[in-house]
Amino acid sequence: MSEQKREMRRRRRRWESVRARKTAELRVVSEPACHWCGVGLTFRGEADINALVVWATVDHVVSLAAGGSNEIDNLVFACAPCNGRRGATERLETL
Repeated sequence: MSEQKREMRRRRRRWESVRARKTAELRVVSEPACHWCGVGLTFRGEADINALVVWATVDHVVSLAAGGSNEIDNLVFACAPCNGRRGATERLETL
C-alpha cells in the first residue's frame, strides 16, 4: 500500500472519531440545508415517519484528498447526492 493511501486511511479514521462532535458544532453555526443545492435536510433521529426526508451528511469544502482539514470552517452540511457527486473535487470545480 502506498504512503499516500496510508495517510488517507489515517485521516479517515481521525475524521470518524470526531464526527459527532463536529456535527454538533456545525449545527450551531449552519442552516439545516444542503450547502451546494439548498435542499432542506433531516438529521438522523429527527425524521417524521410520514415525511419525505433528505439525510444530512457532513462534507468538506476542500476535500481531505486535496489537502483540506476537519476544521469547522472547512465543513458544511450536504445532501447525500451532492456529497457523493463531488467526491474529492475542489469546490469551484463543481459550481
